[in-house]
Amino acid sequence: MALLKGKLFEFFVKQLLMSCGFRPVDKDGLLVYEGTAGTMVQGLGQPHNADVLLSPPVQIPFYFPTRLIVECK
Repeated sequence: MALLKGKLFEFFVKQLLMSCGFRPVDKDGLLVYEGTAGTMVQGLGQPHNADVLLSPPVQIPFYFPTRLIVECK
């Protein structure tokens, strides 16, 4: 039951941010991929679980893409 409530809260947070203009990040299989714990992001060391991973509506030109990672608690 607690897992279901957590997934529902993650869905709510994702939908709220997407209504503000954020876009989902596509999984490329290398740096962003689907793991056993959900969406995983490969950092400099270990991969990290990202409950909600989105791109902001405006990116800085000529720079690496910015991403928003939200840890829902």
